[in-house]
Amino acid sequence: MWRPARQRKAVVAVGLAIVAFFGAAGAQASEVRLLSECGPPTQANATRTLVCELRATGPAEFQAVTARIEGESADLDARFEPFDAEREGSTTAYLIQTLPSARRATLGQMADAVVNIADRRDGQRRFTAYTFADGLTAVADSGVSRDAFVRQLIAIGAATGPTHLYAAVREAVAALAKETGARKSLVILADGTSDDTEATHDRVVEAARDAGVTIHVLGYYDDARQRSKFEALARLAEDTGGYAAEVKRGAGAKNDFTREIVTSRFLTDIVENGGMVTAALDGPAGTRKIAFTAILADEKTLSAETQVTIPPAAAHAPSPRVETAEPVVVPAPTPDSEIVESEGRSWLVLLALGAFAGLGIAGCVFFGKDVFQFVRWWIEAEPRAAANVGDDAAASVPTRQTPALAPPTPAPRPARANAPSRQRDGDRRPVVYGWLEALDGDAARHPLRSVDVRVGRHRDNDICLSNDSISRRHAAVRYDAKTRRFTITDLGAGNGVIVNKTRCKSRELNDGDTVELGEVRLRFRAEPDVQS
Repeated sequence: MWRPARQRKAVVAVGLAIVAFFGAAGAQASEVRLLSECGPPTQANATRTLVCELRATGPAEFQAVTARIEGESADLDARFEPFDAEREGSTTAYLIQTLPSARRATLGQMADAVVNIADRRDGQRRFTAYTFADGLTAVADSGVSRDAFVRQLIAIGAATGPTHLYAAVREAVAALAKETGARKSLVILADGTSDDTEATHDRVVEAARDAGVTIHVLGYYDDARQRSKFEALARLAEDTGGYAAEVKRGAGAKNDFTREIVTSRFLTDIVENGGMVTAALDGPAGTRKIAFTAILADEKTLSAETQVTIPPAAAHAPSPRVETAEPVVVPAPTPDSEIVESEGRSWLVLLALGAFAGLGIAGCVFFGKDVFQFVRWWIEAEPRAAANVGDDAAASVPTRQTPALAPPTPAPRPARANAPSRQRDGDRRPVVYGWLEALDGDAARHPLRSVDVRVGRHRDNDICLSNDSISRRHAAVRYDAKTRRFTITDLGAGNGVIVNKTRCKSRELNDGDTVELGEVRLRFRAEPDVQS
């Protein structure tokens, strides 16, 4: 009779173990979501283009991306370009919580995790490391070698005292904002303990969003009762689009998930996943939802939606019409009419000749003597003048030359209203609406030759700036012919757009404004006949 009881207990125990296992596995990492950040649609000629940055909040290896307008059956013509940290640049800061001596083993695990993640130091990748307790302490700078970076991490010692978590995170975010790179990330390794009184969650999230920093959280706690603190810390990752996972959630090897989470692909599959998608917008103008689907290497998919305002499609400019004079068809005259017209013209010619002959005879009769005397005097006067005047006066003798006729001056063509003239001083140069003048380096001047100019590091931009701090598609400068004003718009750049020391998403430009795109400083200049 005891076997059924023992069997029931065994079944219950196994069931509880299975539930606990799957519950723990689900708690190790947050759900993976697809995030999209799009700039306003741009328009060149009749093509409307949307550029968006896509990335996942967890491990993901992107293979392709599709885009579709809600309600449409066909996909948009979209091109996906994966993020390339080696070329575009990324800066990752690691923030390690200082622990007391009793937890020295956990502190060593956190340092080892940073060493494994930061092992790939190729291309434009940069790494920095800090510890925090009652303040932020720099451990290793991105400029040091890999060996020096590892030595400084291993040398982190235990300490006791208050833990000002949110103040340290906010200070680390401020330091990251000054770094270069298209991606900026902060990886926090802590248990969630915080003794802050002033710095709060909301202030840290606001600072991270303004600086374009994504926060990732790796939880290390030795007591399961501390999980609530980790959950509070994980909200920083959730609210900034980052990844959160419990690496160590109690004592013992069974609660250590370092091998599953801290792998060699942590950097590429979590911190640097995703990329840029460029889609050609079709359909009528208006506010529409765009659905993105990312196809991953494991054949799974992630989806996200974004709402955009599609501008009206620009009408094709009509080809200039060349008006030619239509030939006038004159009916062939009949033989009789030709004879009559010929006879009429002959009588007119005879009358004209007779009139001229009469006038000639009359002139000779009345003025012939006077004309003869004038000609004779002129012939005799020239030799006398030549004899009396020396060689030096020869240049002053008037010559009877026909003055050259000046070419007729063409009438100026009227300029179009609300737009700069396409010609200046007769020189056929392309229209220039304004300029972006470099304030550093070679002091280059970049002309704004259209009403929608894209600026970025990629070669397909209207203005290409070769600097690691510039995003592939960084900003757009647009001219409104109706208001005669310029506007600069951030296209989702990692380092953003700063106008006159103020970071902005979109702002009107005035002549002389200073524009900062990453490390590149420019001065905006409007053509005098463009901006009033």
